[in-house]
Amino acid sequence: MTNRRSDSVRFVHTGRDVEIAADLFAHRALSRDQLIALGRFGSVPRCNARMARLVLAGWARRFEHALRGSRAQHLYGPGPAAAPKIAERLGAGLEDVLGPCRRSVAPLFLEHTLALGDLRIVFEKRARLAGTGGFRWLPEALCRHEYSLRTLGGAWRKRVFQPDACFRMFEPDRVVFVELDLGNVSMPAFERKVVSYREYLGSGVFGSAYRAETFDVLVLGTTSRRIEALSQVAKRVGGRSSVFEFARIAEAGDVAARILGGSRP
Repeated sequence: MTNRRSDSVRFVHTGRDVEIAADLFAHRALSRDQLIALGRFGSVPRCNARMARLVLAGWARRFEHALRGSRAQHLYGPGPAAAPKIAERLGAGLEDVLGPCRRSVAPLFLEHTLALGDLRIVFEKRARLAGTGGFRWLPEALCRHEYSLRTLGGAWRKRVFQPDACFRMFEPDRVVFVELDLGNVSMPAFERKVVSYREYLGSGVFGSAYRAETFDVLVLGTTSRRIEALSQVAKRVGGRSSVFEFARIAEAGDVAARILGGSRP
């Protein structure tokens, strides 16, 4: 009888396995159907079989979440055995990768995490249909940026710029940060988020990191009433150097079609 340890030793990873592990790390969690929609697998049986192998080898962790009907399909996160390859693939430090590979996503944030995966699928599909050149989607883990900002008193203070996601096009060149609001963020917290965008642009850090002059911010919310409240905050404290755009989550397909071009299928 083959035990788990000896089976794990014989595991031979593929380039696709590395890409899957990197996706799981960047998103923190993805469902089986999301992995298929992202093009990692062509069918449910193939996805189930290979993901079971990755779980056995410690390259992925499998868990459940009732809100996503996980009794019908599993959810997956990155496994610690994949950390060295993830770090190599993303150009990150091993210790920075190991932590998230060992931690599970808190149930409070899991639905938000999965909803961001759905958004990526919508925008990447639209980019393919529109033939958008150089389109790239960056999950939160890949666009989080720690930097230092000098205060009026001359002291340096650390800042953490942490959008929910970002996508970039190169034909034409455009950077769009994404905020997904499911209605559970307070208005003071959203105000701090808007201020962080203003500081990130005004400090010059954004320009150095992205080699671009400005960016847009797409905020997707649950209801028209919620969106109106968020937009008032952005108008009050957001400044004029960047553009905030607001839409309901249900309109994401229309927003993607307008930004990336082409008509909706």
